Amino acid sequence: MQFAFLGGHNGVMDSDQGSVLSKVLLSLGLVVLLALAFLIPYLVLQHKVNDLNNQISSLKSQIGKLSPSPAGKSQQSKNYAHTSIKGVQITVFDPLSNSKVSSAVGVIGEVPGSWSFEASFPIKLEDNKGSVIAQTAAHVLGNWMTTELVPFSAQLTFSSPPSGNGVLVLEKDNPSGLKQNDDSVAIPVTFG
Repeated sequence: MQFAFLGGHNGVMDSDQGSVLSKVLLSLGLVVLLALAFLIPYLVLQHKVNDLNNQISSLKSQIGKLSPSPAGKSQQSKNYAHTSIKGVQITVFDPLSNSKVSSAVGVIGEVPGSWSFEASFPIKLEDNKGSVIAQTAAHVLGNWMTTELVPFSAQLTFSSPPSGNGVLVLEKDNPSGLKQNDDSVAIPVTFG
């Protein structure tokens, strides 16, 4: 095999030409590695975005199933709509006010995106004495950097169910820790 394109004598490369070829191949290898270093994280993030979009579609479907028919909407929407301490409208489709709950409690609704920080906010279940029996982070599905209502979901599990009444508390995430930024809504529930 002759390497006439490299300008060698009788098809033989000299050491300078071999050195240049090695450098070109090394440079190409580095370019490929850099491309992979950026491509792999991109593909992982794209997979996460697709998963979130699927969760949003699923949650919207669940919300659609829970939404009342137009004829019964005025009566039932009172059970969905809640007003926070600071007058912010929150929608909770499940559980409804005064409904019976048991472990694991699925919570589905809509809050303003601004209620979350990095797409989550605290949620807890208290017994009638104010003791916390379960708490977790509710996850906003969609754009949390908005004041518009966005869907959220959470699941609260607890081992020893209390008896009587309690409250489901949704709290605005307040990373500043400043009291003036606190807000919450309490939804009465019954344990059963």
